Amino acid sequence: APLRDKFTANLSGGEKQKVALAAVLAMQPRILVLDEPTSQLDPVAAGEFLDLVEYLNKELGYTVVLIEQRLERCFHLADRAVVMEQGEIIFDGTPADTARWQVAHQLPFIPPVAKFFASLHGSIIPLTVRDGRRELHNYLPIETLRESSERKIKLTPVDKEPAVLAAKNLWFTYPGGREVIRGQSLCVRKGEFVVILGANAAGKSTLLKLLAGVLKPDRGSVQLLGQDTRHLSLTELGRKVGYLSQNPNDYLFQDTVEDELRFTLNNFQLPDNGICDEILRKLNLYALRHANPRDLSSGERQRVALASILVTEPRLLLLDEPTRGMDYRLKAELGGFLQGITASGGSVVMVTHDVEFAAEYADRVVMVFDGMIACDGPREVLAESIFYAPQMARMFRGIAQGVLTVHEGLEKVSGGALDVCQSS
Repeated sequence: APLRDKFTANLSGGEKQKVALAAVLAMQPRILVLDEPTSQLDPVAAGEFLDLVEYLNKELGYTVVLIEQRLERCFHLADRAVVMEQGEIIFDGTPADTARWQVAHQLPFIPPVAKFFASLHGSIIPLTVRDGRRELHNYLPIETLRESSERKIKLTPVDKEPAVLAAKNLWFTYPGGREVIRGQSLCVRKGEFVVILGANAAGKSTLLKLLAGVLKPDRGSVQLLGQDTRHLSLTELGRKVGYLSQNPNDYLFQDTVEDELRFTLNNFQLPDNGICDEILRKLNLYALRHANPRDLSSGERQRVALASILVTEPRLLLLDEPTRGMDYRLKAELGGFLQGITASGGSVVMVTHDVEFAAEYADRVVMVFDGMIACDGPREVLAESIFYAPQMARMFRGIAQGVLTVHEGLEKVSGGALDVCQSS
């Protein structure tokens, strides 16, 4: 209802996706085929949409075929789970059987709770956090249960690394609109991996554009490596900052993937000292180097756009939902790649709705709501969140401390002694 009279071009990416979904549902079809319908929705909005899909399926008899990468949202709703590889169906079964089969074959396309229990080779594979909590007591030693009686607060040492980016008292208003960013400050240090979470239209993308120098603040300042971004040209900014917007098509206009990367180098008058091939291989794009980017899937286009900004080897990466359209395997490769950048002294700031990715790879989490930073702390703050806690944190809440990922859950249960699937 709040969006009814708004011009669609002025909506956020997530709001546009909700409008498109509503338009499809307005036709009242009997069969719904949904291709990643929640990819740009925050956890609360995604949950509301999938609740509606569940109602249409279970109460009104709609047939639903759902293609999805972030399976933690919907795996438990399915009667069947179909796994495809290279254009072929390689498994078709119940979600529980699919989880067992994928762990046995070292495939990663399983949500955390199901993967956790399938890795333990139990007879029961819970699909929801609620069922997982019930089953979890059969695996945890009594010492671990005692551990949860006292809440432990993790103290993070003060980071003495130099600031790469320092935003102070930022205010920003779009023409004719309300204030989107209101008096916010943020410091990013060398080697940090910062993830920004928040609801749709909370101001996350606007904040990222201000940090990148794409937008100029109405008040306040952004210092990049000690220089005010208002006094830097786009060329100077582009050599120091790699900025990736939500829409990869904004970056793709050459005839081949390889040409996209070379165009960036030529634009900044930088030599190709083998960096193009290196980036293409690291992002699993080398086999597609002669393909037309517009012929690729959405996830592949996303990686090509990312590659086109990485070739300048920027010291700071600002990424707006880079995992959209990526499966678990590609997200793991991207996460490892970004961690490699921060380990070598680079810094990453990433906007996402993917709390599982944030739990797995981020050092620090910033939550933005209604144009203001409501939370800024180490990744462990996710465990205490009501709406932004990852599956494993919700399942272990009140039972054991410090569990955000499947690996940490298995460590808690077995002390690392289990021989489990560690999919790449």
